[in-house]
Amino acid sequence: MAAIGDSFFLFEIQKLKRALRKLDDKEVISTKIISEIIESSALKLEKGGYEGTAEDLRILADAVNTGFTGVSITPTSSPTGTGVASWIATQNGTYTNFGGFVVPANHFAIFSRDANGVFSVSMTALDITSKVNVSDVKNDLVSTDVNKPLSANQGKVLNEKMAQGITTWTAKAYLSGDQVSYLGKDWVSNAATISTDIPSTSTKWDERLKGYSELINQVADAKLFSDTTDSKLLGTSVLNPFILSLQLSGRNVNRIYGISNIWRSSGSEWLISIGSRLVGENTFTVVQEGRFYITANPEAGDKVTIHSLVVLSGTITGTIVVNWSAIPAGSRLVLPLNTLSEKVWQLNNEALLLGTKVDNNYKSINFYPLKSDFLGRNITDDLLLRKFIKGIQLLGTQNTALTYFISAIWCNYGGGWLVNINSFNPTGSVSTLICKLNTSGVNPKVIPAKIQIYPLVQDNGSGITGFIALDWNALSDSTNWNPMDRTVYPLDDLVWTKNHNPLIQLNGSNGLAVVADTSNGDFAFNHLNVYPFKRGFLGRNTTDDLALNNFIKGVQFFGTKVSGLTYFISAIWCNNSNGWLVNINSFNPTGSVSTLVCRVNTQGVNPKVTPAKIQVYPLYTFNGSGITGYLALDWNALTDGTNWNPMDRTVYPLSDTVWLPNHNLSIQTDSSNVLKTDAASPEVSYIPRISMPAIIHIAVDRELNLWWDTIALYEKKYNNLRFQVVCSKGLTLERGFRFSPPQSSVGVDYPITIIAKNLNGKTLQTVNSTIRVVSKTAGTGTKNILMVGDSRTWQNIGDVQGSATYTGGTGNKTITTELKALMLANLGASPVFIGNQVSALDSAVRNEATSGVGIDYYTNPSSPFYDSVGARLDFKKYMTAQGKTGQNIDIVTVMLGVNDIWSSSSNDAGLDLSIVAESKISGYINNMKHFITKVLDATYGFPSAKIVFVIESTTSNMNGFGDWYGTVATIGNLEQMACEKALHKLREEAILAFDNFAYNANVYVSAGALLCDRTYGFPYVMKAPSARASTATEMYHKNSIHPHDDGYKQIADGIFSTIKAII
Repeated sequence: MAAIGDSFFLFEIQKLKRALRKLDDKEVISTKIISEIIESSALKLEKGGYEGTAEDLRILADAVNTGFTGVSITPTSSPTGTGVASWIATQNGTYTNFGGFVVPANHFAIFSRDANGVFSVSMTALDITSKVNVSDVKNDLVSTDVNKPLSANQGKVLNEKMAQGITTWTAKAYLSGDQVSYLGKDWVSNAATISTDIPSTSTKWDERLKGYSELINQVADAKLFSDTTDSKLLGTSVLNPFILSLQLSGRNVNRIYGISNIWRSSGSEWLISIGSRLVGENTFTVVQEGRFYITANPEAGDKVTIHSLVVLSGTITGTIVVNWSAIPAGSRLVLPLNTLSEKVWQLNNEALLLGTKVDNNYKSINFYPLKSDFLGRNITDDLLLRKFIKGIQLLGTQNTALTYFISAIWCNYGGGWLVNINSFNPTGSVSTLICKLNTSGVNPKVIPAKIQIYPLVQDNGSGITGFIALDWNALSDSTNWNPMDRTVYPLDDLVWTKNHNPLIQLNGSNGLAVVADTSNGDFAFNHLNVYPFKRGFLGRNTTDDLALNNFIKGVQFFGTKVSGLTYFISAIWCNNSNGWLVNINSFNPTGSVSTLVCRVNTQGVNPKVTPAKIQVYPLYTFNGSGITGYLALDWNALTDGTNWNPMDRTVYPLSDTVWLPNHNLSIQTDSSNVLKTDAASPEVSYIPRISMPAIIHIAVDRELNLWWDTIALYEKKYNNLRFQVVCSKGLTLERGFRFSPPQSSVGVDYPITIIAKNLNGKTLQTVNSTIRVVSKTAGTGTKNILMVGDSRTWQNIGDVQGSATYTGGTGNKTITTELKALMLANLGASPVFIGNQVSALDSAVRNEATSGVGIDYYTNPSSPFYDSVGARLDFKKYMTAQGKTGQNIDIVTVMLGVNDIWSSSSNDAGLDLSIVAESKISGYINNMKHFITKVLDATYGFPSAKIVFVIESTTSNMNGFGDWYGTVATIGNLEQMACEKALHKLREEAILAFDNFAYNANVYVSAGALLCDRTYGFPYVMKAPSARASTATEMYHKNSIHPHDDGYKQIADGIFSTIKAII
C-alpha cells in the first residue's frame, strides 16, 4: 500500500499490537496509552494520513468494530449504552455491574458485552516482581532486594559519583595514564608529568574524546547522497570510503544527478561517470553527463587522488577525490538509482575527507593540503584552515629529507596579513623560512568573499616559489597562529605536483594559466555562480563582475560550434553615446584572430524599463559565422555610461553550456529554435523568487508551514502559479506545505524541492533545501540570549482575530515571550533573556528591540552596545551594564531589514519604489556584517557566541498596506507590491551572504518568518466590503507590516527550532 504522510500511524498500530498480542512479554501497558493509541489512530484515518499494511488496518478495524473505545472503569463503574462494547479495568476488585467478575491484583482485564447484553471478561496476569517499589528504596544506592534493578534516579546518583573519580587538575606531578578535568574538558596523560605540564598546552596531556561530537556532526554533513543508497550502492558500504569529496557544476535544474558507473582497472580502463534523469523518472536516461576516464593507471596505492570530471554528453564538470583501493581491482560497476546531495553543487562545499586517528592525535577532516597525520591546532582552527587555504602549489626543488609546513598565519594581526612556509631539517633540528605571502599591510578581505590567488615569494635563498589560493574572509581579524612547528600543519607531497589543484593551473613557464589582474588588487578566482562563463575566467573586477552577474541572465547559442575556438563577451555598452549593445566574438589561437560572431544592438532605443525585468533579445549573426541565438538581459543592472570595450578572451569566456538547447529557464525555444512565450504572462520569464535557506530547522511538536505566498513573490488571489513539492514527508496543501515531525524523526534530514510553475505548466523556478528535525529538549545549562530587532521584535498585537475592532499593538514582545515559554516547557537549556526593553507583563522577557530602526542603529553611537568612552561597540561592557559581568552572550538573534530599505512618502508617487529600496540592500548587508564582526570580536565581544539571522516577514496584502499607510492611500497598492518585491530581494541577498556559514562559521540562518502566514498571521477584522453592503462581511487586514500574535508565535517556532539545532 502506498505510504501517505508520516509513519505515526504505523508506529501506533505496532504499539497496539504489542499491547493486545504480546502480553506474555510482561509489558505494563496503561489504559491511557491504549486509549490514546485507538483515538489517535482513528483520527489519522479520518484525515487520510494512513501509512501501513493491510494487516495493520485489519487489526485496527477489529478493535474499532468490537467497540473497543478505551474507556476505563473501576469496580464502582456502570456500563453505558446498549449493544456490543468493551471496557478496560483499571483497579482490582469485584465489578458488580459488569457481570460480577473479580479482577485480582496485578492483572490486566478487558470486559466485553455482546449484542444480547451478556458480559464476559478476558484477564492476563502481569509479572511486576522485578520492578522496584518506593518501599524498596533504602537509601541513595541500596534497595531492600539486591536482585532488583536500580531506579533511574539511583542510576543518576551512581553516575555522578563515578564521575567524581576524575579529579580537577592541580599543579603537581601525575603518572602516565592519569585522568584529570581542566577547562571543562577531560584529559589523560601519555607520560609522567610535572607541575608545569598544563593540560591544553603540554604535549604530555591528550584530550579525551577530542573531536568526537564534531566528527559525528561533520560526517553526517558529509553525505554526498540525498537518499539512503550511499550505504547500499555496491551491496556494501564501500562507496563512502571510495568517493571522499565531490564538487560539481553545470547542472540542469530539471534533472536529478547521481553516480552511474565506476570502473577500476577493468580492461585497463578507469572511469567515474555522472548520470542524470528527469525529475519524476525512475532510471538514468543519460548514461554519462560528465566523467573522469583514463587508460593510464591513476592510482597512488592507498593514497587519495584528485581527478577532474569533464563534459561528455551533458553539461557536468567538476572535481572528485577518491581512494581507488577502496573498491576491488577489475570492478566494472553499473550503479542503481541514487541522488546526489545539494552539497556537491555548492562551491567550496566542504564535502569531507575522513582522516585517521593515530597515537591519540585527532586528524581533522579533509586534510588537503596537509599530511594525513598532521597534529593540528584544534578542531575550530583546523576547520577554519580548510575554509581559508583552497590550494598550494610549490615550485622549485623538493628535498625529500625535509618536512615543509605552514609556520605562521596572520589575519589583520597588528595590521599584517601573511602566510609563512618553513622547512624542517631533522639533522640539527633546523627550521627555516623558505617562502611566504605578505600583503604588506594591504587588507585582502573583499565583499563578497572570494578565493584569491597569490604568488609565494622565496626566502633565505631556498629557490622555492609557487602560488597559494586563499579566502581571507574565512579568518577573523586578529588571528595570530604563530609560531607553529612541523607537527601542526605539515604539507603533503601533493603540493609539489604541477596543476594538481583546479584553482591553480600553470602554463609552460610556471605562470598562472589565467593571468592575475594586479592592477586593482584582484586575482584570478572562481565566482560562486560562474554561469554563463568558463570556470577560472579573469573578469574585470569585483564590482563589474557582480554587475554582469545581475545583467546577463541567460545565453543561448544556435549554429555550429567550431572546435578550438573560444567564444567570449567582447563589448558591452549601456547608454554609452546613446548606444546599448552586447558583442560576442570568437578567438582562434591559430593566428590569434578575434572575430565578431553575433550581437545584440537596440539601435539607440533605451531598453531600460520600470519596473525592472528580464528581457530576451535575439542575437544576430555577423561575419558569416552562422551563429544566432538569444540573450536574457536585465539592463537596469548596469549604470548609464557603461563602456566595457574592448575585452579579450580571458575576461568573460563563455562556457560550452550556452550551446545546449533549453538549458536556461529564461530562454525556452521550440524545435525550430523559435522563442516560446507564455500566454499567461506578457513577460518571457517570471521568476517567483522563492527564498529558502539551505537548512530549515523544525523541532519536534512544532508545525512547519511553508506558505506559497510567503516563500515566493506571489499573491494567492491572482492564482497565477502552481507549486509542486518533492519531499518524502509532509503534506502539499492548497496554500502551502506542512510537516509536523514526530520524535522518531529527530536527527533526520529530509531533502525538499519546491517547483513553481505557471498555468501552462512551464517551470519557472526550482529551489532545493533540507528539512532538519531537531530535538525539542536539546541543550543543557543556562543560555544568555540577546534578541535584536525592530518593532516586530518589540511588539505584541493580541486583538481577537476577526472581531469588528482593531486596537493595535503594545510593547510586550510576543516573539521573546513565546520563545521563553517554548524553551521552559521543553526542558533542555534554560534561557536568560538580556536587554533594556522589558515586557510589562513579565520582567524576565527582555530584548533589544526598538521600533522604527534598522541595523545601522545598532552599529552607530545610538546603539545600546556603544561604549562612548572607547568610541566602539563593546558587548562586554554591555553585559556588565546588564549586571552580568564575566558572563558570555551565548546566542544573538537578529531580525531586521524592513526599516533599512523601505520608506514611504507621497512624494514618491509614480516611481517604482522597489528600485529605491533594493538599492539600499548592499548597505544593509555590509552593516549586518559589521555588527556580526563586532559581536564576535575577541576583545570587546564574544567569539563563541552563535548568531541567528532570522529571515523577516514581508507584508500582508494591499488592504493592510493601504490601511497602515493611510496618508498615502492613493498609491497604497503600488507601495505594497513594491515593498513585497524589495523584501523578497532582501531575503535572497541575505541568504546568499549569510547562509551555509558563507560569512562566518558562527552565523546561522533561521527560516523564522517563512513560517508566518500572510493571511491569518496578520491582524484582520471582518467588515462590510462597502457602505452599500447591508449584510456581507469580508476579511480586512489592518496592518501590512506587523503580524498578529498568531504570526509572531509562528516566527518564534522557527527561531526556537534553530536555537535547538545550535545548542
